[in-house]
Amino acid sequence: MSSYNWELIEGAIDMHCHAAPDFHPRIADELELLRDAESHGMRGIVSKSHYCPNASRLELVNSLAKGARCFGGIVLNPPVGGLNPSAVETEIRFGGKAVWMPSFYSKEHLRRFSQFKGAVRGPADGITILNDHGQLVEEMHDILDLIAANDTILGTSHCSKEEIAVLVAQASRHKVKKIVITHPYCPVPDLNLEEQAGLVEKGAILELCLYSAMPISGKVSIRDFARTIERVGAEHVVLATDFGQPFHPTPAEGMRMFCANLLAAGIKKEQLDIMTKRNPSYLLGL
Repeated sequence: MSSYNWELIEGAIDMHCHAAPDFHPRIADELELLRDAESHGMRGIVSKSHYCPNASRLELVNSLAKGARCFGGIVLNPPVGGLNPSAVETEIRFGGKAVWMPSFYSKEHLRRFSQFKGAVRGPADGITILNDHGQLVEEMHDILDLIAANDTILGTSHCSKEEIAVLVAQASRHKVKKIVITHPYCPVPDLNLEEQAGLVEKGAILELCLYSAMPISGKVSIRDFARTIERVGAEHVVLATDFGQPFHPTPAEGMRMFCANLLAAGIKKEQLDIMTKRNPSYLLGL
């Protein structure tokens, strides 16, 4: 492992990674990932679990670390009842920092990745946040009110472009302040640069994930990320890895790689600090 550029991630927070326990292979559990991040001077990581709320167990994980913290939340997939306001309220009260829309079980995910489904049963057609008239289903209004009242992060997860457009507009009406567009370059939602910029103009923050530029995805390049940062401004972007898979490095190594490559692509150190430190701290209420 390279010894170069570790100073770039001192104080950084990876806003999106995955850890064991899970139904998919993971490189390490949350405590191991947190200790690895801590050993490289990072301030913390955000662990996204597709199957269960994790804020309550992270109380124990964080008690075993020296200073860095692991943050969690809830993904509105079938194991938690889908678009379930009660589950959202419970996770927020346990200290969850993010509420993500459905991931592997979203209607759009199943439409585009029918070969990769969730590990437990769910609706055959997937979950959508919109009704037949293209408006948010009723439960979503309760969920947005809970997110707004508790200053929680709203993550778009694996929603479609159409769903995201409605969600961002309605979230603003509900006075949600922290709207994060999850991995915009991934095949879901597959947002082009102008679409990304349009969402930023409506108050959203873009979560650029290194996963999108890795060989298994091969969809975009570091220069694409740099163009996004230059187009919308670092103040509207957070960096994340979306790592945790055994075929990728650890999230800490991923963050080092991400920052070092962006630096080589012309992004300034001051911009990296905004995207890895200042903006994540704001989103997590630190």
